[in-house]
Amino acid sequence: MVELSEKVKGIKEKITSSSSSIFFKRVPKKTYDIFMKMAEEDFCGDFGMLLKHLLDFYLGLIPSGIEHLEAAVEHLDNRMTVLEQAVAKKPEDKPRTNLLGEQIGRGK
Repeated sequence: MVELSEKVKGIKEKITSSSSSIFFKRVPKKTYDIFMKMAEEDFCGDFGMLLKHLLDFYLGLIPSGIEHLEAAVEHLDNRMTVLEQAVAKKPEDKPRTNLLGEQIGRGK
């Protein structure tokens, strides 16, 4: 049988020979648990794809900020305010007059 140390050496060699491997140390327990649960549930245990997803999200949203979203929300809020004010305004009841300037109809 192959000795345990030789098996460990073989495993280490396989891991370190791959240029796409990554190792993390000092990960908070809660963060680790969330990462592992997310990997299992959403990515079938594929840690690399979860990492890619998280980086895509970070690079796509965080650096560019959300100013464009805030501007769109503010624009829509302004439009909604104008529309609400237009609906809230009641048309003024102006008295009806004939050509001679005499009131006719209601309010006489």
